[in-house]
Formats: sequence, structure tokens, C-alpha cells
Amino acid sequence: MPDASESAALEAVLESLRTDMPELGDRTCAEIFTTLSSYADVEPAALRGATERNLQIALTALHENRVPKPSELHGAEQTATERFHAGVTIDQVLLAFRVSISQIHARFVDTALAMQVPAAQVVDGSRLLWGVSDSFTARAVTTYRALEVSKSLADAERTMQLVDDLLAGRGREAASLAGMDLTLPHLVFVGHAPSGLDAEKLRLELLSSSTRPHANALVALRQGRIIGIAPVRPAAVPDLM
Repeated sequence: MPDASESAALEAVLESLRTDMPELGDRTCAEIFTTLSSYADVEPAALRGATERNLQIALTALHENRVPKPSELHGAEQTATERFHAGVTIDQVLLAFRVSISQIHARFVDTALAMQVPAAQVVDGSRLLWGVSDSFTARAVTTYRALEVSKSLADAERTMQLVDDLLAGRGREAASLAGMDLTLPHLVFVGHAPSGLDAEKLRLELLSSSTRPHANALVALRQGRIIGIAPVRPAAVPDLM
């Protein structure tokens, strides 16, 4: 447990980091935009906001002398959600966070040494910051996976609705937006996935094999049945039909 003088020294370091937030944010954003092409379409203001949240998380952990639980890191959830909707993959999100926390860590160590904070405190602070990284990763990955599942379910529902509409003679405009070319003849196929096979994997295989360039197919799952509308017959699958 640090004594009063050591606590005061640490607080001075944290105050310096707060003061440095704008400059640290500039450096972090510049490095991310330079090294991660996946962030090309991310709004600079959104990335800047994320870097500031990261620094605030780090400052809180250092001030409280504890690693936050993943469930406490709402900023990580916000960042993961923003990047998901911007089309950035989770591995790239974590790489960007690593850039951010590395910048924070380096500035913390440099400032603490310059202010003659005891080496043991610097080491403890470093461990806390890497613990923050682990918690951020856990929360971001959990959030991202939940968003992927939600999107997958929503996409499946939209696909099934479009199949229903087309079979009922509706939905031509939506089909065109989905990349279908209804000027071509299409066939409808219905079947059950063979026992023991992954139905979603089979759906994707059928979708791939029944799609032509510039003429998408639709393949949906409903209560164990596979229903497809395609410009070409899908590759044969044993026991499908």
C-alpha cells in the first residue's frame, strides 16, 4: 500500500496524463490511421472519442489501484459497437486498442520516471494497464460476438421474408436490391438438411453454388427446412431433395 507521498506522486502523474490527453489522442489516432487500413472509413471524431475513453479507463484503474472487471467497461462496449457498424473486424479493433494502450503505457512510464515515482509503483502501474487491456479485450469480444449473432438472426429473418414475398409474387424491388436478377429464369428448391450436418454450413454451400456472377441466389432456413430461389441449380447434396 503506497504511503501519502507515493500516492501524491502517482496523482501528479495522472494529472499530467489528463493534461496530455489531447496530444496523446492526436498521436494515437495518427498511428492507427497510418498502420491500420481497416480504419480508413472510421470517422476521426469517433476514433478520437475512443482514445479518450481508453485513457479515462486507464486513469481510473491507476487511481483506484485495481483492474476493472470486463462488465464495468462500458467504453469498450461502445467502441466495439461503433466499429462493428463501421465494418471493422474484431481483430482490427483489438489491434487499434493495443496501439492506444501502448501509447498510454509508454507515456505513464516516461512521466512516472521523470517525476521520480518509486520503481515498484511504476511496475505495479504497468501491470494494471496490461490488466486493463485484458478486460477491454474480453468486453469488446463479447460485445462483438453478440452483435454478430443479432445481425445474423436479422439477416436470416429478412432472407426468409424475401423468399416468402417472391414465392407470393411480391418483393421484386427488394430482390433487385439484394443482387438478384429476375430477368433470368429461376428455380425453387426445398429440402431438409441431412441428419448430422450443420444446417447453416449447408445453407452457405448451397448459396455459393447456386449464385451466378451478378445474379445472387436466396437460400433460407426455416424449422429444419432449406428453401432456395436461384438462377442455377445448386451443386448436388446427398439426401437434400
